[in-house]
Amino acid sequence: QPLAAWVDAGLASQMQGFCGLVPSASSWRSDSKATPKAMRQSFEGRLCLYRFLLICTSLLESASCWLTVWEISFPESYFYNKFEAYSLALPGLDRALGAICAINSVYLFIFWVMGTVVRSDMYRVLAWGRLFLSCGTGSVCVTLVFVSESTKIFPFVSTLCSLLYLQAAVFGALVPWRGRAPSRGKACFWKSILVFLAALTVAWCMMYLLDGMAFLRESECLATQNTAMPVRIAGVTRWQCARWKKPHAISRTPKDGDAVLEAQCSTPFHALDVPSEVGNVTVWTPSQQAHYVRCPPSCQRFNLANEVVGCQIYDSRSSVCAAAVQMGVVNSDEGGLVMVVGRAPPSAWQGCELNSVRSVENITNMPGTAWIHDRGSVVEGQAGANSTARNTTKLGAFYFQGVFGMEQEDVVTLHSFRRVSTPGPREPYRSYVADVSWRIGGGALQRRDVTLGPAAAPDADIELNFCHSAEPAANDCE
Repeated sequence: QPLAAWVDAGLASQMQGFCGLVPSASSWRSDSKATPKAMRQSFEGRLCLYRFLLICTSLLESASCWLTVWEISFPESYFYNKFEAYSLALPGLDRALGAICAINSVYLFIFWVMGTVVRSDMYRVLAWGRLFLSCGTGSVCVTLVFVSESTKIFPFVSTLCSLLYLQAAVFGALVPWRGRAPSRGKACFWKSILVFLAALTVAWCMMYLLDGMAFLRESECLATQNTAMPVRIAGVTRWQCARWKKPHAISRTPKDGDAVLEAQCSTPFHALDVPSEVGNVTVWTPSQQAHYVRCPPSCQRFNLANEVVGCQIYDSRSSVCAAAVQMGVVNSDEGGLVMVVGRAPPSAWQGCELNSVRSVENITNMPGTAWIHDRGSVVEGQAGANSTARNTTKLGAFYFQGVFGMEQEDVVTLHSFRRVSTPGPREPYRSYVADVSWRIGGGALQRRDVTLGPAAAPDADIELNFCHSAEPAANDCE
């Protein structure tokens, strides 16, 4: 049996220049007739394409795997969506995926060393050996795509790269190996696998693009991309967006549709009182909501109704516009629109002098006193000469948000959360309880454990809920 061609080529390389039998190496070129045929360079198009696809898909899969780890890391710090409720049910999932990515990176480095430094043609062996890592990454990322309901992009990309890598590896089975092409039966089998994987890849992309990852979707609790926790507090008009372990200043706003109060210089906060009937007596209670008030200009220039009691927090009989000038929320010469918030009165008042407006700790003849008497009412507990009046007015207080030192009047803090049960495929957020504290209008600080999700009663004191339907929702913190 004749020896293989590479044996002849090896002998010839050792006999270069010997008695002119074999030309010297300097005269050899890949296209020279003097070069033995076995040692001429040859170009295999399919083999080159296979190696190119294998390298590209491997690198893309590795990069997307690391990006997936970055996107899902630290779910305990970003627990503002349903996705994190699923992730926290499997503690260490991000670290496990990171370990697979690290092993994959080391494997690719070995791959590069064997192919570039050692120049060993082991592409097919190394490619099939790496399939175990690729399948592991793809399986985890498929699960992440399902539970995120298409809100996470990198798990989808990583799964797509795994499918492309698998197709590249299968394509390698169709490429001739060491001069031998696969048999007809094997070629037909691998082509069928390749067509199936291509169809699966197209279906995967279409499902993601058409928002078809809805296997765990709830119609009343769609997956969200919140960057903070939606919080609803009784007495506050709008939902708040608070973050874990950070005090959040509650933004008070007037109710939708509330008219702006066109105030005079002497208008007290009692102009916003809320009446209620108690037997045959009308009781006027100061509002504890937010309201817009438009103040006229030049009240202080003409010394009109400058009497105010309190500092930062004011007696409800005080002039709203004079207090606004003192706090610097409106210009005394120009007037303008201010937002004022009602609250319960403090145990004692303080006086101060700011922006040419001096307030006192107590005064009997304030603008609000005459206002109360003009509507035929008396201050509760201070009937005096008007004891025959059938109307009673309770006293209150008001303040302005955004003023330095008033941050703690309205604040909510999400201290921590804990898992109380194992989350299921539906309503996973019900398995978590948050430790929350809040204060509204300078009242008493309240603190309690709150189960995440829709409140059991619509009038609950507080609700932490990122669930909403497909319609535009008030609890949107994206």
